[in-house]
Amino acid sequence: MEKKVRKSSRKAASIAAGTKAHRITSASRMSKACAAWTTAKREVLHALLAMDGQERTLACLGAPDGTALMIGGGNDGRYLVNFLAATETQESYVLTDPTAVGTTVELCCGGQTAEYPAHWCVDFRLVLDAAHYFINDGGMAPERTWQ
Repeated sequence: MEKKVRKSSRKAASIAAGTKAHRITSASRMSKACAAWTTAKREVLHALLAMDGQERTLACLGAPDGTALMIGGGNDGRYLVNFLAATETQESYVLTDPTAVGTTVELCCGGQTAEYPAHWCVDFRLVLDAAHYFINDGGMAPERTWQ
C-alpha cells in the first residue's frame, strides 16, 4: 500500500547519531538561520556517511512535534528509512526502492541485525533525498515510494 504524502512545515529539527545530538534551525527563519542550515546539512551528511552497519547503525532526524525520520544500517551501502508521523495513530512508513532485486537483505539497525525485504533496503542516494526533504519540509519526500 502506497501512501500519499502530506506536506507540513517544521520550525526545527534535530539529528542524533550515536551519542551526539545537534539542533537544526529552520532555514525560513532569517538569513542567519539560513547560514546555519548549510552547517546543519553538512552535519546530517557527516552522520549519514559515518554509518557503517557495525559501530554506527542508526541516525534520527526529529522535529519538535515528534515527527521523525529514522535511518538504520549502512552496511554494504544499504539503509532502512522509516518516517514516523506525529499523529494519534503514530503512523509509520518505510522508504522503498521498487527497482530492488532479491528477496531479503541483512542490515544492522540500532545495533540489531535482521533481514529486511530487499525493496526496503535503499541506497545512499534515496537516503539523501529523504533526509533533504525532511530537513526542508518536515515530511516524506513526495517523489519517492513509501509503504
